[in-house]
Amino acid sequence: MIARLWNYYSINLAKRPLMTKSITSGVISITADITCQMCFPAPSSTIPTLTSSSGIEVKEEKVASELDLQRLSKFSFLGFALVGPTLHYWYGFLGNMSFPFKSQVAKTSMRLLLDQGFFTPIFVAVFMSSVIVLEQLDKSIMPTPGVEKDTIETKTNTSSGPTAVIPSIENSSSTFSLIKDRLSADYVSTLKMNYTLWIPAMFANFYFIPLLYQTLFSNSVGLVWNIYLSWSSYKAPISDVKDSCTDTPTPKE
Repeated sequence: MIARLWNYYSINLAKRPLMTKSITSGVISITADITCQMCFPAPSSTIPTLTSSSGIEVKEEKVASELDLQRLSKFSFLGFALVGPTLHYWYGFLGNMSFPFKSQVAKTSMRLLLDQGFFTPIFVAVFMSSVIVLEQLDKSIMPTPGVEKDTIETKTNTSSGPTAVIPSIENSSSTFSLIKDRLSADYVSTLKMNYTLWIPAMFANFYFIPLLYQTLFSNSVGLVWNIYLSWSSYKAPISDVKDSCTDTPTPKE
C-alpha cells in the first residue's frame, strides 16, 4: 500500500510538480496546525466589565477546546499558495545553479549559504506578514462578534433613528503597524529557531536528496517547523496586548 502511494506520488510529482508540491505543503500545514491547536490550546481570556457598585469587575471566559477552523484554513492556505510554490521555484533555482567547485560538500555549502543567508530571512518575514494580512482581511469581511463600540460606525437618520450598523474596515496603515509590531517582537527569535532546525536539515537535503524530492523532504521536516510557526503566529496577538493596556475602562468614583 505504501509502495503504491509512493509510486502514485512520484508519478504526479514528475507530471505536475508545482501542483503536487503545493498540495503536499498544504496537507502538511493542516496537519501541523491541528497538532499545534491540540497540543498548545489557546489560553483563557479575561474580559473586563463595568459594574454599577464596585467599578471594574474582571470576568474570566474559558476558550472552547474546539479547533479554530478559520485559523486552520488560513494556515493551510499559506502552505498551499505561498510555501509550496515558493519552495518549488527556489529549490529549482538552487539545484540548477553551477558553482566553480568540484567538491560536492563545497557546492552543498554554497546552496546552504544562499538558502539560509539570503532566502530564509526574507521568507520568514513574508510568511509572518502574510499571517497578519490574512487575519486583518478576515476581520474586515467577518467582524468578530462582541466587537467594541468604537469599532462600529452607525448611520443615523434623525427621523427614524439608526438605520445601519457597518463594521469599520482595517486600513492599510493599521495592518502595517501590526506587521511591524509582530516582526519586532518575534522575528529574531523565529529566525534563530529556524537556523537551529534548518541548517543541518537543509545540508542533508541538498547533499543527499534528489532535486525532485527536495520540497517533499523540506515539507516533512517542516511538519515540526510548521507546528512552531503555527504556535508563534497565533499566540497572544500584539493588538490584543495593546488593547488590554490602553482600552481598560476607568472605574467609577
